[in-house]
Amino acid sequence: MPLNSPQPSLSSRFQYQESFAMISKDWRANLHAFLGGIVKDFKGVPLAIGGIKDHVHLLVGLRTTHRLDYVLRDIKADSSSWVHDIVGKELPMASRLSWCHGSVLPKSSA
Repeated sequence: MPLNSPQPSLSSRFQYQESFAMISKDWRANLHAFLGGIVKDFKGVPLAIGGIKDHVHLLVGLRTTHRLDYVLRDIKADSSSWVHDIVGKELPMASRLSWCHGSVLPKSSA
């Protein structure tokens, strides 16, 4: 289903609060895929997802009806749960991780 016009997008950088370099190559791609799934679940479009050891970048296409605060809340909550539940089984320190307030750059496609 196409996005409503105009097509706002969100560019955000999520970083763990304590800046741990914990997003290892072993599970980074799975995290990025999970984040893309979260975005698709609320009918957004994951345009680009990437990152390194301690943070994730997202470029997300949104509908004009999306509330940015809800989008960010859901991405952070759902991905934190995934990290704690899945990664935390093999890496106990992961249960201490949580997202800090990321920078958000609303973009206009105009």
